[in-house]
Amino acid sequence: MDGDGGSDGPGGADLGSGSHGPNGDRSGPVTDARAGTASVSVRNVGGIEATTVELDPGVTVLAGRNATNRTSFLRAIRAVLGGEATPLRRGADAGRVDLTVDGTTYTRRFERTDDGVVTAGDPYLDDPGPAETYAVLLEDNDVRRAVRAGDDLADVVMRPVDTDAIEAEIERLTAEKRQVDSDLAALEGVGGERADLAAERRRLEDEIEALESALADLEAEIEAADASLDDGIERDERLEARLDELREARTDLESVIEDLDAERDTLAAVERERDEIEADLTAVSPVDGAELDALADDIATLRERKRRLDGDVSALQGIVRFNEGQLEEGRLDELAEIRRRGGDLDGDGAAKNGSTGRGHVTDRLSGGERVTCWTCGSTVDRAAIEGTLDRLRALRERTLARRRDLTARIDRLDARRERLERRRERRADLRAERDRVESELSRREERIGELERRRRELNERVRELEATVEDLRTEDYADLLDLHRRANERQVDLEQRRSDLAAVESELAALDERLDERDRLEARREALRSDLVECRTRLDRTAAEAVATFNEHADALVDALDYGNVARVRLTRTTGTDRSGADVGTFDIRVVREGEDGAFEDSPANLSESEREVVGLVLALAGYLVHDVHERCPFLLLDSLEAIDAERIAELVDYFADYATYLVVALLETDAAAVETAYDRVTEI
Repeated sequence: MDGDGGSDGPGGADLGSGSHGPNGDRSGPVTDARAGTASVSVRNVGGIEATTVELDPGVTVLAGRNATNRTSFLRAIRAVLGGEATPLRRGADAGRVDLTVDGTTYTRRFERTDDGVVTAGDPYLDDPGPAETYAVLLEDNDVRRAVRAGDDLADVVMRPVDTDAIEAEIERLTAEKRQVDSDLAALEGVGGERADLAAERRRLEDEIEALESALADLEAEIEAADASLDDGIERDERLEARLDELREARTDLESVIEDLDAERDTLAAVERERDEIEADLTAVSPVDGAELDALADDIATLRERKRRLDGDVSALQGIVRFNEGQLEEGRLDELAEIRRRGGDLDGDGAAKNGSTGRGHVTDRLSGGERVTCWTCGSTVDRAAIEGTLDRLRALRERTLARRRDLTARIDRLDARRERLERRRERRADLRAERDRVESELSRREERIGELERRRRELNERVRELEATVEDLRTEDYADLLDLHRRANERQVDLEQRRSDLAAVESELAALDERLDERDRLEARREALRSDLVECRTRLDRTAAEAVATFNEHADALVDALDYGNVARVRLTRTTGTDRSGADVGTFDIRVVREGEDGAFEDSPANLSESEREVVGLVLALAGYLVHDVHERCPFLLLDSLEAIDAERIAELVDYFADYATYLVVALLETDAAAVETAYDRVTEI
């Protein structure tokens, strides 16, 4: 950024606590008494070669005849605020606008290249859109044009509110709430199921405790019997070998049972992981490839249309610049001729030697002369050429608006395509994860099958050894063998109970997680309900505030401007039919007139040109306040008020003066004469 200070955006224009009036509403003054002088320097922009204008807080009136650069100056302010760039001065290769506010300088630079005029620099606003709509109230302002044309006002009233984002947010929140409701429905009955499992766990723990006690008693008896045999009996070698094998088989069996329990626990955990993946897959809806292809085709079509519009805009800009240059060159030639003949004029501009001359310089440059058309060679009024230029500028503005609409549509379609692509990628990742988990499940199930076979083999081995020992036993070994058999039975029962208990505890842990999830889901559902209510009422709140603010200011101005039989001008809203809350509905102007038979409602089409201009300005002022533009942009620019008579312009300026820190108004000299003399005036730019 050029200039003395850094740019942090419009934070330099802090309007303080007075931005909403003394009661926190939007009806009171919003000017900042602490603001300092704003300086605007312009070089080679529009019709301005070089100028610097100091704007004190309050009202600044740019007074003068037509074609005295008042509109060029306002457009220069619009450019440095970040709005649409104004054309370079004829013959200049570069230009710039500097705005200094509160010690910080903001800059917009323009440079002519082979591809057109390139814009650079750090403007005052990061997002100039709201200010373009509600603060820069020149003739081509969208709000004023919509009121003039009788168009639906929904776009200009609600433009800063991103209805597409609200609709997408409502759709996202609704889908998430639907999924949360489904998840909570699946968790019904979890509490009762957990209570049953807790009772089963207590029963198994009691049985395990009894079996462990019985097994400990049997092992003590076996140890005592072994000691007794060692003292008095010569052991049979074959029987001893079989007893050793029996003990080893029992040990192996215990190890296999432990491994089996561990594998079953792992299998249960992997199954839960698979269920979670399946739930995630269910939550992520499939993506239709045909829809993605259609989106790509639509985007390509729109980009081609935008490319053609870019060509149209470039061509129109070239035509407008060429004709502006030709017209300006004609005026410069005329001025040079007047200067050459300056010796024939006295100090008051009157012709010497009885010559009547050709009129005041400003009269001769204000469009009343006839010129030779540079395209067809015929002689026409300069005003006719200027009218054609105005129509070309209007066509350029409409083409730019269509290009902006196409850009917005392309952005929305790109965003939707990206969401669909991310969703498709998410489903692909989940399917890959599910395949991995299912492979792990197969491996675990195969391992459990192997351990089950091994356990059956060991059980069979234990029974065979017990039978062999039974055949080899004598009366001396009968009690010992019986103790071993009973101990083996208790051990098998104990391991089975432990396995059952592990399974129950695993299920209880899973149920506890589901109960925690239920609590979390219930809290999330309440938050989603609150968010949905906020989203669905956000547009209604903003729209109602816009209507109320407009009607309040319209009432005050109708009374102040006294338009005869116009009793009231009201803004009304008809809500949309979309119950999602993302439909702004329609906005209409209603006119109430006073007739011989009392008050009656009249069509807005019957408003006079002056009345329409006032309605457009009041609607823009309402947007300036409702959408908090005054908090980011302390400037309010007014131009093209010729349709309103001078006395009412004075009332309008007085009224608007309370709602902007810097109100800059371009007026003809006759209209400026009616405005309070206390306001600052600029007569030369």
